[in-house]
Amino acid sequence: MNKSRVTYPLWGSAILTAFSLLAATTTFAGPDKAPGKFEEKKAEKLAEIDKHIAKMQEHRSCVASAADHDAMKKCHEAMKAFHDEMRKEHDGRMGEKAHGSEHAHHD
Repeated sequence: MNKSRVTYPLWGSAILTAFSLLAATTTFAGPDKAPGKFEEKKAEKLAEIDKHIAKMQEHRSCVASAADHDAMKKCHEAMKAFHDEMRKEHDGRMGEKAHGSEHAHHD
């Protein structure tokens, strides 16, 4: 028995085109996508990365100099506090974005 397989050569092209259009419309939608905003967001992200790198180096030094389990635990607690702080800042920024977008629709 020979089962023939039906292929749809344009199906892949149609999907690719749909995704391309979706990506294009979402890329250029909204005021956050303005060219000046990109540089601002890029600078903010680089500053955030530098902050994380500095904290990781501090954490590494703490662990390297730990003489016992209690000292190592303090290193871990300090890093956990940093992560909690970063999470709160991130959640705050996300809340501001959501809040800001609500006002944008009322203007």
